[in-house]
Amino acid sequence: MTDSLSLETGEPSVPREERLVLAIRGARVTLGWTQADLAKASGVSEVTIARMEVGMISPRLSTFLKLRSALEKAGVEIVDNDPVDGMTIRFSAQATSESQARYRGGRILRNARVEGRGEPLPAPPTSGEPKE
Repeated sequence: MTDSLSLETGEPSVPREERLVLAIRGARVTLGWTQADLAKASGVSEVTIARMEVGMISPRLSTFLKLRSALEKAGVEIVDNDPVDGMTIRFSAQATSESQARYRGGRILRNARVEGRGEPLPAPPTSGEPKE
């Protein structure tokens, strides 16, 4: 495979397929969704999502469209090639609000570990005092 250079930065650009996978994973994590949550919302198997996210497989167009549709229903828009050779993820106000609620509820902290590796992080403190 040959690397192409970004016209703006002169840096090697990330292949489009990889940018799409990174955008999907980024949107999923930001929403506070697990791979199982995205699988349920999209109809794509959890195994397929996991393999796609670690680069074992490339998503088919039909798979990408299902994942994108599920994210759009959750208030996420993925804009390809904005900026050039890049990807933009836009969140609706409702998606942002729901994501913040998941963070405050501790769900994301408990799920914030590399899928299947390591120990989960401890639950967030229950009092309003910051952790030292």
